[in-house]
Amino acid sequence: VNAFVPLALALFVSITLNRWWSLRTCALAKVFDSLANTCMLVASELSDDKWIDLREGIMKYGMASVELLVQAARESGDVQHLVQLDLLTDVEAEFMAEYRLLWQRPMVVWAWIMHIITDAMDHDKTPVPCRQAVIGQCLHARDGMATINMHLDTQLPFAYVHLITLLVNVQNLLMAVTSGLKLATAIPGGNFFVIIQQVLTTGIIVFCYQALLTISYTIEDPFGDDVLDFPIRAYKAYVASIVDAMM
Repeated sequence: VNAFVPLALALFVSITLNRWWSLRTCALAKVFDSLANTCMLVASELSDDKWIDLREGIMKYGMASVELLVQAARESGDVQHLVQLDLLTDVEAEFMAEYRLLWQRPMVVWAWIMHIITDAMDHDKTPVPCRQAVIGQCLHARDGMATINMHLDTQLPFAYVHLITLLVNVQNLLMAVTSGLKLATAIPGGNFFVIIQQVLTTGIIVFCYQALLTISYTIEDPFGDDVLDFPIRAYKAYVASIVDAMM
């Protein structure tokens, strides 16, 4: 057990961290990058003053999609919050509230973005490759949202997680019993070296094993408000600043 449990726990933590990092780099980053790239294309190809309202609307829709994405990940459907943030109108919020499946909402917003931009570029006689680039960015954003949904709805196998938890708890129990027996023989003889060694070894190892299990549990869903979760507010502020600078 002493040899197998560290290996099994290390593999479990590695898998969990890889899933956590994949959510950040292959899913959430794809949505943010698509929003920034779409705004850059719009600012470049639709730069006339007559398109000011359209560019502002794309900015709002983009940030609204991020808010709706976070709400979907947190299983919160407060669309009125987006009205208060001036990202959606009352009519748009009522229309969005009709979608009961929360993951549909941010994808619908990206459908709006793609439709508005392609129509405007068609009206402005923008070259076809630019329109194709916008469509590609919108599809990448949808893919990123689908990846987040897939990760959150597909947890690690229940039996595997419980097996790891059982192994760690059995390991800690056996270590505590072993240390207790050694202490029982060391205390009458006044062997303070063994006493201190067993107390420190048991306390540190048990604490580390339980800490790794707790961390693995916490980062399974990094869209909450825990210390180990993604700093969503900082991400949104960063993306908003980039989009505002380009538009």
